[in-house]
Amino acid sequence: MGEQLRRICRTSGVQVSFDTTNTRDSFYRASVDYVLKVCSSAPSYHNVIQIDGEDAQRFIAGLAENIGLENIRAARMVSAAVAARTRSCFLQAWALEVQGKHSEAVLELSKICLVLRAFPLKNPHLYMRLSLFSGPEMEMVARGLGKHLKVEQRELLMDMYVSVCSEESHRSAADALGLGTMSFGAGFFFVVIGWPILGMILEAYGFIVLFSGFWPTLAVFLQRIPILGWVFQQPFVRSFMDRYRGRRVPV
Repeated sequence: MGEQLRRICRTSGVQVSFDTTNTRDSFYRASVDYVLKVCSSAPSYHNVIQIDGEDAQRFIAGLAENIGLENIRAARMVSAAVAARTRSCFLQAWALEVQGKHSEAVLELSKICLVLRAFPLKNPHLYMRLSLFSGPEMEMVARGLGKHLKVEQRELLMDMYVSVCSEESHRSAADALGLGTMSFGAGFFFVVIGWPILGMILEAYGFIVLFSGFWPTLAVFLQRIPILGWVFQQPFVRSFMDRYRGRRVPV
């Protein structure tokens, strides 16, 4: 239904209104779920996933505009849907792994890769229309997974995930599994009980995992500082920073 509505609005330039806000929101959530289902079932070698000849991001952002849904509200719905699917896939992957169905478990994890590739939660602009943030959503996922899976089980899932998924989605997966937060908290605990070196190492690792998405934004800020910015604008420094500029997050 969302696919047909988007096609009509795209070709005619009209905007659709619903009787109630709840009806509109329910329609959009159902459309987002449909898009995520398409993304998770796409062949892994597809770099761009299309819905009715349109990029998945552009489709879902355009649909929000067509039905008069505010950017922030639409972004929250998409982020929540991505987080929920991530949680479901991790739990299903572990259930399959426990049953000895390793290949099926890996396939389930690859669905997360495809969804996060289509809708990277740390992407500051969804075609300049929607802004997706992983913080609150992935923290909720981490708390939920922490109730069902032990630390070593989550670490095993992360190892499996890393083996099949590209690096750009590793941060979101670690957030969902609560591994970055766990390291930071464990490091603080060791510092308190009198093991400062081990604690600082764990805190440093957790800090990097938790705040790595902020570094590209910091790099851009440093380049604009008078005098000091000249250092960060040098070709060899910029070549290093530009590799991560596409994953910049807003502050």
